[in-house]
Amino acid sequence: MITLAMPFAVPVFTFQLPNPRLGDSLQDSLGTKFAYSMSGVVKTIIRRNQDTKLVWSFNLANCGSNYRDYIDEMINTYANEDIKITDWRGDIWRVKCVSNPVELTESKNYQDVTLEFQGTKQ
Repeated sequence: MITLAMPFAVPVFTFQLPNPRLGDSLQDSLGTKFAYSMSGVVKTIIRRNQDTKLVWSFNLANCGSNYRDYIDEMINTYANEDIKITDWRGDIWRVKCVSNPVELTESKNYQDVTLEFQGTKQ
């Protein structure tokens, strides 16, 4: 289970999502700077930002769940706040939600949603 608590310092709103589908991704933020000297020598500087982008896709059951309401509440009320995420490995992340708008695709029994977060591991 993934636990989302908002805001980070003193959580007021908390909810849980099931584990994401296989294929979750962690993407480091890298910055590359090219510098040219007077003699024509190229120097490359790679800066690694501390932020990591988390991309998770979920299959949420339709039966009596309020996942859609919880996700809407997270986006509308806590859009500019830091979110505390505890994932299924026990890692704690300090993130902001960067997937806006969130699109839920509904089928007969499930809702498919992809959420993107950006932040640091604590």
